[in-house]
Amino acid sequence: MTFRMATTVALVTALVPTASQAAASPPEGKNALIRADSLVALVEDAELIFLGRVEGIEYAFSVPGDGQGGLPHTFVRFHAERVLKGAVADPQFTLRFLGGPAGGGRVLRVSDMPLFDVGEQAVVFSSENGRVICPVVGWQKGRFRVVDGRIFSELGQEVHLGSGGRILRGKARDLEEVRLHAFEDPAHPVDLTRLPNRGPAPGAYDESRAPLPPGELPPGAEAAPAASLAEFLHAIETEVAVRTASPEPQATEVAESADPGRPFSGPDLRPVPFPSARRGEKP
Repeated sequence: MTFRMATTVALVTALVPTASQAAASPPEGKNALIRADSLVALVEDAELIFLGRVEGIEYAFSVPGDGQGGLPHTFVRFHAERVLKGAVADPQFTLRFLGGPAGGGRVLRVSDMPLFDVGEQAVVFSSENGRVICPVVGWQKGRFRVVDGRIFSELGQEVHLGSGGRILRGKARDLEEVRLHAFEDPAHPVDLTRLPNRGPAPGAYDESRAPLPPGELPPGAEAAPAASLAEFLHAIETEVAVRTASPEPQATEVAESADPGRPFSGPDLRPVPFPSARRGEKP
């Protein structure tokens, strides 16, 4: 993953995670970028799964510490319309993500981090909210957009359900929800595909992108519409039922909602030399 402190039009500086930050967001585990192509794995790794609509977005800085200033974070408040696994104390549920407006027209962006806007509906697989820099299992892969009753990936790819609980991503669609994102002002969203000198931005529509190797989708699937919301929810509920079946009653853990008004610590994130410039390493 990469960390970028940028304006909406140009790159300003880059940040590299320290060893402690790498430990906070490991390449393996519940919120890893792997295992997320399986509905079975997503269900297993998620503490909370819900269908929700974004009702508000707030920003706050973490508490400065150890010679490092506070880092911007984004708090996304959902109305949880339907909880499929786990429980929430209140339908108004907030997730906390590293990144957001940093002042002076700058924005801290984290690669592979899902981007949310007010009014969007999504199915979210969440874990460790408030304890990791991204509380979505698999990062982008654990957020599924609901557009016109159909399921799409974070990047706008049609989502199909394969055998054995596989999640298959098909053709990318030119969705306004993917192209436009309000970094701070909802009245002035930024077109991610038009950021100069940046190439295709994360989430940008790219017709040439081949998300799946030939033959991965079942015959005729490319011509079929993306999975419907009802189909997707039913598949999730089926997997949840299989994995939570027990002869003994099990207590359901209530997921903790993040609070932008409460002080919190951020990750240990600071600039470090490139590997070739580190002591004892040859360029």
